[in-house]
Amino acid sequence: MNKPILLTKYDLLERVEITSKKIDDIYLTKDNWSNQIIREGMFSILVSSFEILLNDLLSMVLREIPGKLPKKEMLFTKEEIINNDLVTRLVDKYLIGVNYKSLSSFVSEFKKTLGITLRSWNTNKDNVVEYKATRNLLLHNDLFLNSEYQSKSGPDNRAKDWDRMNPKRLDIPNKYFEEAINTFRILVVDIKSEISTKFQKQTRIKIFKGVWEYLFESPIIGFHNWIEVDAVHDRILGWKQDNEWYGNLSDSEKMFIDFISENFFQTYPPNRGPNWRISYPMLRSLDSQRLSNLNFLISNSEKIFRILCKKRV
Repeated sequence: MNKPILLTKYDLLERVEITSKKIDDIYLTKDNWSNQIIREGMFSILVSSFEILLNDLLSMVLREIPGKLPKKEMLFTKEEIINNDLVTRLVDKYLIGVNYKSLSSFVSEFKKTLGITLRSWNTNKDNVVEYKATRNLLLHNDLFLNSEYQSKSGPDNRAKDWDRMNPKRLDIPNKYFEEAINTFRILVVDIKSEISTKFQKQTRIKIFKGVWEYLFESPIIGFHNWIEVDAVHDRILGWKQDNEWYGNLSDSEKMFIDFISENFFQTYPPNRGPNWRISYPMLRSLDSQRLSNLNFLISNSEKIFRILCKKRV
């Protein structure tokens, strides 16, 4: 069985919520927009927050579903191969590459990877392209017009009659800033809505059931025979204590049950009692599949624990 995808819809929605709150906080600085430094600084943070959101969501999905990476050759150093961190390096190199592309190309990659349409992008694309060009002009040329802005600002260019010999300083008026906030707010709401739909099946129960079925193949270790769940609130409650099958398990199966008890549920297994102590079989007695299962469980124990305990968004 393939390794389960350890990415819940809550992980993605929580990340979107961070940016949504930041946009609201930026708007709350409105009373101070008469201060040019504050207005321009908040505008820069606004544009960057949207870019970082797209980048983070892409990274989260690709690290858990590397099969979504485009098929292309990449070079790796000997150290990267020896350290066996190829997925992380693949994702990092891919993200570096797409970040050098135009914003429109980046958003296209984002939509394709997450499998969403982001319809609001079509009506707001020209605005956002210009916002980014203005932000870059602010950071790199103190808003004094240059050829870079002219070539990157797109149809909504705000200085089409610029004088190369006597460049003026572009302004970020209050109305323009507020329109930018509203534009990014629309896009973020759209992203949140589409992620909620696209990843609706990535629940806590489904993911832990996937972990369970990756570890256990025996029919007497069926997920719902062992695990108590609250389907309404998408919660894993723990063991079904009336389970009497523990004594019929193999040593490796007992090892995984014990590991789950100790590290995730922090209680003893069904019908084992408070004097229970975790025990591991000799590793040399495990076949390659069981060793792979154990490596997966140990490597991802913190992530699995976080998934089980995280509150819903």
